[in-house]
Order: sequence, then C-alpha cells, then structure tokens
Amino acid sequence: VPGQKELGENAFLKFVQRPRIVLALLMAWSLITVIIEAWPESDIAFNVKAGDEIDGALGGGILMWQGIPLALLYFLSFRNPQHNRSVFWVGLIQQGAAIAANVFQWGTGTFTAESIMIPVAVSAGLGALVFVNVFGRDEMAEAPASPAEQRS
Repeated sequence: VPGQKELGENAFLKFVQRPRIVLALLMAWSLITVIIEAWPESDIAFNVKAGDEIDGALGGGILMWQGIPLALLYFLSFRNPQHNRSVFWVGLIQQGAAIAANVFQWGTGTFTAESIMIPVAVSAGLGALVFVNVFGRDEMAEAPASPAEQRS
C-alpha cells in the first residue's frame, strides 16, 4: 500500500530496539521487580492472600531480590553494548524464565490470571526487543562509534 510504512521502518520500534535502550528497559524492569518484592503488603505489587506471612523452610527464596545483580549487569553493559553482546542472552533467558515462572504459578493456582497479566506482558515485550538484539539485523545496532572509540 503506497504511503504505508513497513514494520521495520517504524521510528518508535527502531528506537526501542537500539541496544542501549533495550538495556535501559531491562535495567528498569529488574529494579521494578526488586521494588515489588520489597513491599509485600502492597495490593498492586505482591499480596499474600492466604495469610499474613510466607511460610516454609525456603519461603524466603521468593524474595531474594535477584533484580539487583541483573540491573547492575545491564548497567555495566550499557556503555558498550556492542562489546557486551552476550548480555542480551542473559536478558532473553531472564524474560523467558519470568514468563515461565508466572505461567507455572498461575497453572498451580498460586497466582491469579490478573496477577500475571502485566508481568507476562512486560516480559514478553522486553523479550521481543532482546530477541531482535540477539538474532536481529545489523541495522538495529547503535550508531557507528566515533573513530576514537573504534581504536580502543
């Protein structure tokens, strides 16, 4: 259709697919997951409906704040994402694991569908952006480095 942009020409999609933007989004989402875990009494974030506490010998494992080291990893890779391409594999695995964990917990009846909708949607969106950076085309890369950066 004349005048209609193809998906690959969408300015917003081209922007959010840039490696540094993907890393910033991964970093933000990882930190948000820590905030969710830090305030378990919030109805929006994490609410234990069956009782007042999480119980069991390994119950504390649910609130281990794994997002902190992941956010740090994305932050450290942010300066030079082309040199740290393998960090996108970590992001892809992180988002896939997040989706699988939510679907599993929903399947066992631990979480309601309402509880997993936003986390699964965000992880799926981030996973798609990461996928483009892992398997995507070269034109999705950052702008060419300056001559000084290319020499180092």
